[in-house]
Amino acid sequence: MRHSYASYRFGQTSDARRVAGELGNRAVVVHRHYRELVKVADAESWSAIRRGTEAKVIPMAAASRVLRARGC
Repeated sequence: MRHSYASYRFGQTSDARRVAGELGNRAVVVHRHYRELVKVADAESWSAIRRGTEAKVIPMAAASRVLRARGC
């Protein structure tokens, strides 16, 4: 996940210093490893991905009750 974030974020911003700060790294390292790996359009598509709605998340207590009812 870290490498994906770095690649797509650098592709989106083209700002090695900013991405390095977000990663806790140095700009020279970010530039060396992540430049030109991702096209801007692909970086924008990646950053638009969002987690699904909360309705799909089952609270742990509810999941536990379901599993106990099933005999698990």
